[in-house]
Amino acid sequence: MLEQFKHPYKYKIQFSSDTQIGYVNVITFGTKADAINLFYKHCRLKNPNVIDCKFIGVVLDYEGGGGEIGTLTFQVNGETVGTFDGEDKLIDITVPTKMSQLVNDASYITRDDISEELVEEIKQEIEQELGGEIETKSNKVQVISEHSTEEEYPSAKAVYEYIESCVMTEEDVQRIIEGNS
Repeated sequence: MLEQFKHPYKYKIQFSSDTQIGYVNVITFGTKADAINLFYKHCRLKNPNVIDCKFIGVVLDYEGGGGEIGTLTFQVNGETVGTFDGEDKLIDITVPTKMSQLVNDASYITRDDISEELVEEIKQEIEQELGGEIETKSNKVQVISEHSTEEEYPSAKAVYEYIESCVMTEEDVQRIIEGNS
């Protein structure tokens, strides 16, 4: 038999019908859905409706009848964080949701491990691979002029302002048409 079905499970089912409202305990080797199906199959009520079904515990020492309800113990990495013995109870198991909540015991590289020398070395390798200098803040210019070089990268603002300065007015166009430059 599968390990998960080694012991029967006990569920408390809250129900209603045309004539009754109440609770019943169901013991099954299966799941919560199996307990509900057993209830519907054997309840003999008119129009039964399951309102709620809660897991109560595991029946220990079950050999064809009887037995006691065991306590379910929750552990995280071998440490007990709570137990469940059939009563309503909240067991909060903390799960990390941020990298900062984890321990870097495998020595993965972090931002603090990256030196400026390493960044410069990687930058030079990329430049070599691409065949020239890459665009950085240090080689970006804000003004395009006759002094601009091939190593400089203009900002979008510089390109816009340069184009705006090159736009001719209607008067300029008329002077050119008339031959008056």
